[in-house]
Amino acid sequence: MEGTSSIGSNSASGQGSGLNFCHTASTHSCDGYGGGVLNLDSVNANNVNVTASFQVYAATSMSLNKALGGFGGAFYNTGQLNLSGLAIDKNQAKSGAAIFTAALGTSHYCTFDTTLSSSITKNTVVVAGAGYSIVDGSGADGYCSFAGVSASGNGTPKCKPSAVRPGFVCPEL
Repeated sequence: MEGTSSIGSNSASGQGSGLNFCHTASTHSCDGYGGGVLNLDSVNANNVNVTASFQVYAATSMSLNKALGGFGGAFYNTGQLNLSGLAIDKNQAKSGAAIFTAALGTSHYCTFDTTLSSSITKNTVVVAGAGYSIVDGSGADGYCSFAGVSASGNGTPKCKPSAVRPGFVCPEL
């Protein structure tokens, strides 16, 4: 039997390290980041980077998640996000209300593909105009690629230009 999964009505509290990124708790605090999903790379005992991966390929809702003191209302990502069939709706954060992606590892990415259509709607930042409602990012490759995504009703500004992968466009202009 097929159904819909959801991750919703979660709240990440705190101010973190005060930086626009967090990684492992021993390096920078992640308190207040990733209201819905905190997808973090880590370093193992041998000092080798371990890549985190989060995948959605089914009807899934990410709604009403909050990171009011930090980044990434629905997602905070330092690893790999593979997304399809996802509805990201009414999330809030300081910036990156839908997605904040920080390029800290070598195999980092955030991608929406066209297997199933996705939507990003009505996401807002805590202080209007002080952050990005759809995607914000940091680092040399802190960006997302958007394909098969519709978007509407998100706060302004919507996408940090450097947080959208070259060759793709923000799903809501």
